[in-house]
Amino acid sequence: MFSTRPLLPLLLAAAGISSLPAASTPLSLVIREDQRLSVSGLPAELAAKSFGGQLQVSGNTAIFLGSGIQENSVELGVYVYVFENGSWNFQQRILGNYVPPNSEFGHAIAIDGDTIVISASAAPNGAIQNAGCLLVYTRNNGVWDLQAKLHAKDSATGDFLGDGIAIHDDTILTLAHGDINNSGNNAGNAYIFHRANGIWTQQADLPTSTAMLSTSPYEERPLRVALHGDVAVVGSPFDEDHGAAAGGKVFVFGRRGSVWTAGAPLVLTPTPQPYEFAGTTVATDGRTILVGAVQGGVTGGEGKVYVCRLQNSGAWQTEQVLTDGNSDAIDAIQRFGSTLDIEDDTLLIGGPGASSDGLGTQAGSAFVFRRDAQGSWQQLRRLLPEGTDNGGTGFGSAMALHGRDSMLIASKEEDGTITFDPTLNNRGVILSLSLITPQGMPLYLLTRADKNHDEFLSTHEWDTYFPVDRLTATVFGMIDANRSEGVDYLELDAALADPAAPRAYHLWMDYLEMTSELDADGDLLLSRDELLSMYPPGKAGAKKTDAFLKRLKISSSPTIPQWFRGKGLPTMAQYDAAILARSQRGELAAQLDTDEDGQVSRQEFAALFPVKVAVGKVDAAWRSATGTPKKVALPAEISIGGFIEAPVLPKVKK
Repeated sequence: MFSTRPLLPLLLAAAGISSLPAASTPLSLVIREDQRLSVSGLPAELAAKSFGGQLQVSGNTAIFLGSGIQENSVELGVYVYVFENGSWNFQQRILGNYVPPNSEFGHAIAIDGDTIVISASAAPNGAIQNAGCLLVYTRNNGVWDLQAKLHAKDSATGDFLGDGIAIHDDTILTLAHGDINNSGNNAGNAYIFHRANGIWTQQADLPTSTAMLSTSPYEERPLRVALHGDVAVVGSPFDEDHGAAAGGKVFVFGRRGSVWTAGAPLVLTPTPQPYEFAGTTVATDGRTILVGAVQGGVTGGEGKVYVCRLQNSGAWQTEQVLTDGNSDAIDAIQRFGSTLDIEDDTLLIGGPGASSDGLGTQAGSAFVFRRDAQGSWQQLRRLLPEGTDNGGTGFGSAMALHGRDSMLIASKEEDGTITFDPTLNNRGVILSLSLITPQGMPLYLLTRADKNHDEFLSTHEWDTYFPVDRLTATVFGMIDANRSEGVDYLELDAALADPAAPRAYHLWMDYLEMTSELDADGDLLLSRDELLSMYPPGKAGAKKTDAFLKRLKISSSPTIPQWFRGKGLPTMAQYDAAILARSQRGELAAQLDTDEDGQVSRQEFAALFPVKVAVGKVDAAWRSATGTPKKVALPAEISIGGFIEAPVLPKVKK
């Protein structure tokens, strides 16, 4: 066998989600589930009633919220998992032991490397009620301990410090939405804390907006701050922009040395319309700023995301506005952009209010975008929760990228949703997903046989492409593991590595893969030149190819079904040997082609012989290798391909 892929992936259908391509986008990546994180495998004392809120990832560490009932009260905890040896493993749960009850411990969370920041936005500062504080934990030898408890220097009653947190390296950005600043009473401030030599101090106190106190339309205040390097971003979704009520604004702060300055609000193009709430969510990698306008769009409700890039001039400019890309089925409460994450050239965008896919009210969805070579963001995948009973799941409300090629997304378990109500048994589950690039035989089948381009082979498409009863009976039925009467890329890919399948099944799978290799030009026909690859190079291979075509009773280029019906297919061992022989001849030709012009000349060919061999012997071998009849002038050179298919090559004594 030459089907040696070690991967046996779990299928998305069994994973509880489904993946849809972007409209009119060819298959360019596939979402594969690798693991499920849940409380089912944890000790009883770590169990949670709700599992998977405010999910964040830094490097190989993930944090998210879980809630339980302790002594008749809700207790939030921050669950920490680490990615080791290819899987996520529980490391620790952090509880609010350093703040009194009802302090809103876990109102917002953030992580960077070995530092976690958790806000308790209603915690007192001495006698000052609802001042809010930040709890900073650091990891040493795999254990997280409290490093600092941070208060604003000008703490006042009702400041609610910690209403959103972002951390990068040794800097923390947070909000106090009830603070008083020079923009007016309860206008809200952005606070910057900095760590030097393990000591945290307040570095800046920056005014934001008179509208900062207002509650965002979907209670997503913790997501309206972002920080990377010397760039800090704060969204103010209730702000008026160019006369548009609640159009929303975004404030960008910059740091030089240790001094932070506020520039003008970010210019969004086109200008947000009334009640788009631009700035409900923000994200940045230092060069790109993403701004979620959760009620923007055609009807005002489906949501959109502004993509702003830092120009050489130092100004930020809107380069693109992203939507769900489906104007034919607008979902007026999708809230596209409610969650955002960016990693290199990949974006993850949530639309947790989506209800237009027959999956239930606010079942939710998540979108994967990737930047192309021209710098434009293209939607590649849309993920939906599987099944129809998903009302209130809010899929896409908590998620984060793990590098550019994997992600974590909170979803539901069979016993409930993730509405984050700790009084319900709605534990939830975190799905670990990978973005994989399709290749090989599965991609070949989908791109060639998938007539309606839904990236799913129906039984009709399979039978049309491979009308061989044995092939359908022994192969298709086993590939279709979930009995959906169709197969996708993951099922095809998994089938190649199924060690429990019968021998005949593996034989058919090998012949399918041989088909994809032979049909090099993808025209669904096998030309004589393509069929030559089944047999050893030279005269013997050419004779076997012609004999095979003769048995098919056609002169050349059989269809794929005709090829499968043909008698005398080589065994897989024979096919592998033929491929190896061609590879070896190709390597030899490359060595002889000293001038690297893609041709083997008579002079280069002579290097196969001893120095003192007779010229006549070289010419005779050259005539045989080039297939030149007697009394016909010898060619000066042949192509690399011609050398590989040479009728006879000299047997050179080593």
